[in-house]
Amino acid sequence: MLLNIVWPAIYVYAELWHFWFLVFATIVIEIFTIKAMLNYDYKKSVLASVIGNLVSGLVGTFLMMWAMLVWHLVADNFMPQATFDKLNWIATYILMCLGSVFVEALTIKLIFKDTIKRLFIPLLIGNLLTYAFIAYTMTQKNQGERRTENVMYSPKPNRFKLPGNTRLVIFTAKTEIDHDKNDSMINK
Repeated sequence: MLLNIVWPAIYVYAELWHFWFLVFATIVIEIFTIKAMLNYDYKKSVLASVIGNLVSGLVGTFLMMWAMLVWHLVADNFMPQATFDKLNWIATYILMCLGSVFVEALTIKLIFKDTIKRLFIPLLIGNLLTYAFIAYTMTQKNQGERRTENVMYSPKPNRFKLPGNTRLVIFTAKTEIDHDKNDSMINK
């Protein structure tokens, strides 16, 4: 069922909302980087940062969460642990950050008639700090935790004859696979 799909971007998106107060720090950092690097006055720097972060926060991160599905359609085939491989987590943070910065830069470009090329680096500075902080807190939160994975499968053969002429047919089965702190499988 489609509603059972989970990928790292959902966790990052949820964590972004959990740390909503970091947006204020991002805005302050961006105000000063925009002023210093683009020579905007303070009023224009504040407007650019606030408007850009509102659009990026409300629209950009949501779009990037869904856009990461395209990444997983391709990348999961090459990752040893598929969707939740460490490289996929790293790519999720990087691509979501770059994508939301692009949405922010595009918004500011449309309002202030500047170029994305000029806007990208000043906006990236504040956003990088936010995403780095969230990545750090998520890795610290999961330190030492054992991961359990629920797996649904269809056994082959799926028809069994039990004592007393009773027949058992299993269409799908569920098992739990436990991982230790090094993410190695405990049970098989």
